[in-house]
Amino acid sequence: YEVAHRGDRLKAEWDLALSNIMQLSVANALTVWCMTPVRSFGSSATNGFQKFLASMPNNAFDRAG
Repeated sequence: YEVAHRGDRLKAEWDLALSNIMQLSVANALTVWCMTPVRSFGSSATNGFQKFLASMPNNAFDRAG
């Protein structure tokens, strides 16, 4: 999109193009993270790493896992 939109000015405006790409990537990642289904089945954590993952929030608006 940036190449098609900026054309020959891409080399002169690479910082703006990179900024746009990074912002869109973050927005896309947050949208996917917020819209994914939550874990509704019980906890099967057996070791420390699994307990850490189980304690993480299911989405951006959840306080506890």
